Amino acid sequence: MRALGEFVFVAAAEVSEVEVPPSGFSGGLRVIDVSNPKHPFVAGAGLDLPDVGSLPWNAAGLDVDGTSACRVTTKGLYVIDIAMPTVPEVSAFYPFPADLFLCAGGRAMAKGSLVCVAAFCQSDDGSQGRGGLAVYRVRQKPG
Repeated sequence: MRALGEFVFVAAAEVSEVEVPPSGFSGGLRVIDVSNPKHPFVAGAGLDLPDVGSLPWNAAGLDVDGTSACRVTTKGLYVIDIAMPTVPEVSAFYPFPADLFLCAGGRAMAKGSLVCVAAFCQSDDGSQGRGGLAVYRVRQKPG
């Protein structure tokens, strides 16, 4: 979860088969308007991503810097344009390097055009937990 101005951006993970998901719920990014702290509400429809996964730990990979949100998924890093917070849209996707194996996601830190992602991954046979650091130089949306 990250705050910027009157909005809070929440990294939403997919719901496991054991849980009963709310209608239409999948993982991605949700935007909460907190301009009136006594009555926060979900602003807009949010943004669903195809490969979010179910994360078994706190602090799913999300950071906000300027007009971009960076969201880590099982496949890599999504850069999301949040210039209009109620209508977030994907502006770029950066896959994890192949040598990180299959990833469960990770944490993100965005600063200007650089985004650092610490990821937890496994070998193909699932026997080894393995992590990695991926550093991305992300494109800035013209504007």
